[in-house]
Amino acid sequence: MAKKTAAQRLAELELLQAQLKQQQKQEDRRKAYKLGEYVREHMPDLEKSPEFLSWLKTDIDRSLFGAPSSDEPKKAEPQPKATAIQNKPTVAPAATTTKVPESIMNRFKQVDEKNDASPDSIRARLSNLRPTKSA
Repeated sequence: MAKKTAAQRLAELELLQAQLKQQQKQEDRRKAYKLGEYVREHMPDLEKSPEFLSWLKTDIDRSLFGAPSSDEPKKAEPQPKATAIQNKPTVAPAATTTKVPESIMNRFKQVDEKNDASPDSIRARLSNLRPTKSA
C-alpha cells in the first residue's frame, strides 16, 4: 500500500473536521427542536404570556409571535389629538428576508471551512509547509 502524502493526510483531516462540525450543528439543531417541542407540549400558552413576549428582544422575533414591535405605540398610550401637528419621523418597513440560493450558501460553507482558525487546522497547514523527509 502506498504511503499517503502530507497533503492527502491534511485533506482527510480537514474533511473529517468539517464533518464533525456539521454533525455538531445538526445535534444542536435537534436539541433546540426537541426543547421547543417539550415547551409547546407542557406550556401551550407560553407564547401568549406577557413575560415571554417581553423577553423577546428583536422586532423580528416579536413579529413571529404577534407582539408589537418596539417602535409601535403601546395600546395604553392616549391617542394624539387631531389638531396637533405630528413631526414624527417615518419608519422604514422591516426588511423582508429572501432565500439565499443554494449555490451561494455552498460557496460560503467552503470559504468558512477553508478559513478555519482552530489550532489543529493551523498546525496541519504549517506541517504541510515544512519539507518532508524522503525515505
